[in-house]
Amino acid sequence: MRRSEQEQLLNDILAERDLSHLREITLQSGLLALQAHRKRRRARRTLVLAAVPFLLGSVFLIDWRIRPMRGSAPGTAATAAGALLQKEDSGVKIISDDELFALFPNRSLALVGKPGHQELVFLDQGGSSVTSTQ
Repeated sequence: MRRSEQEQLLNDILAERDLSHLREITLQSGLLALQAHRKRRRARRTLVLAAVPFLLGSVFLIDWRIRPMRGSAPGTAATAAGALLQKEDSGVKIISDDELFALFPNRSLALVGKPGHQELVFLDQGGSSVTSTQ
């Protein structure tokens, strides 16, 4: 192919009418890509904004359901107040660990827990029998 034919072919390919069509196609595809990106970004933002109240509500609901269980746990103020009431003129006699073990001769026993909140466990039974001591 001669040099002049090559230049003629390039001029035909790069003619103004062909470039305008190519420019229009690339502009449209670029705009569509930007719109799709904007839609995905809005969808993510909406999802996050919708998830935040749901998560906060879930945390408060779980906390609301667990809160009554916390009040009944040993070591709370209600248990401590109950222990003080039992000690004051209620007729309950506080005994030592040795005196407690002496009440159950020939039995395998153990005191489990922190001092003041111990439980008496009978080790020689299949189902352990537990009695709370103060």
